[in-house]
Amino acid sequence: MIIKNGLVFTEENKFLPLSVVTEGEKITSLVSGDDVLPAPKEDELVIDAAGCYVIPGLTDIHFHGCDGYDFCDNSMESVKGIAAFSLKNGVTSICPATMTMPPETLDGICKTAADFSSEQSQKETDRELRKLVKEMKEYGKGKEYDCILGISGGVDSAYMAYLAHKLGLRVLAVHVDAGWNSEIAVENIQKMCKALNMDLHTIVIDWQSMKELQRAYMFSGLA
Repeated sequence: MIIKNGLVFTEENKFLPLSVVTEGEKITSLVSGDDVLPAPKEDELVIDAAGCYVIPGLTDIHFHGCDGYDFCDNSMESVKGIAAFSLKNGVTSICPATMTMPPETLDGICKTAADFSSEQSQKETDRELRKLVKEMKEYGKGKEYDCILGISGGVDSAYMAYLAHKLGLRVLAVHVDAGWNSEIAVENIQKMCKALNMDLHTIVIDWQSMKELQRAYMFSGLA
């Protein structure tokens, strides 16, 4: 994102005519009015802040509510209403405050706030995932695969393979057989890759070398 032509609040506690260039969640550069801005990337958001002050998001450390909503309402609707109104007015972080109430009521209020926070975290994770997938597909243009995924046959890598397939990635699945594979494990890996339409490349480690490595590791005292 690029925010240009605004008066930016700096570390020197001054408002200066600068443009802000960000990458993901980080500010990568501040460009003065006399310098040339980098060309926007495809689909990059560019905001013209001419006549506006540009400041960091504010944090309210004692916040009961606003816009007709109160945290003590103990409802997701109220929390979302408070969050939307706060964000619109430059407050990006809030610490909910309550009145004196019975413990069970306070527990419910805190749970509602925690559920909202978890929901926002999941949305941010989804945004980051979509961004990463887009970068991988862009990098994979003109190539046979978008990415390489290690496959063990366990639950974690199986879910990653399913998710990559669901996201439309062209995956080369790579499995390392260190000598401990059972026939069922090998069959499961092959079935999974076939069902997800993934090419599978298996690297088989020499069993004698693997035994010597494991023996040395155990005698090293690091195991």
